[in-house]
Amino acid sequence: MAADMHIHILEGVTEHQVKRFGSSTLGGPFCNYVSYQENSKHFNDDYDAISCTPQIWVGEVSWLKAAFSDDPEAFIPDMVGFVRAEFDDGLVVIDDAMIERVEAALQAPNTTGYSVGDNEIVEFLKEHKGKKAFTVSW
Repeated sequence: MAADMHIHILEGVTEHQVKRFGSSTLGGPFCNYVSYQENSKHFNDDYDAISCTPQIWVGEVSWLKAAFSDDPEAFIPDMVGFVRAEFDDGLVVIDDAMIERVEAALQAPNTTGYSVGDNEIVEFLKEHKGKKAFTVSW
């Protein structure tokens, strides 16, 4: 089963909501199972708020298959893996250097069979330059 990775803009939500929402995402930048029980009380509200932020689809990925595979790259398109690495720290500010790196990453061949986005991602990032952003795999 594939997930869809999106880049979201920190608008209409707080950093606290983003971190709380991501606290149960294993391997994510905000993973925090110590506070999971308290954070889970807010999951539906955070989900609704985050799903309404400006966002763009990056591509399909199967994190689960990659985790259990001898060949994880077969389930993570280069573009998705690159965006994941760009957002390793969670919330990042979109700048010209990031936009250039994402634009270059879009040129990478996709041999996974999973779909990835196109130059609309670059246009989205340019539109939101200077703003904080984060990723969610839905």
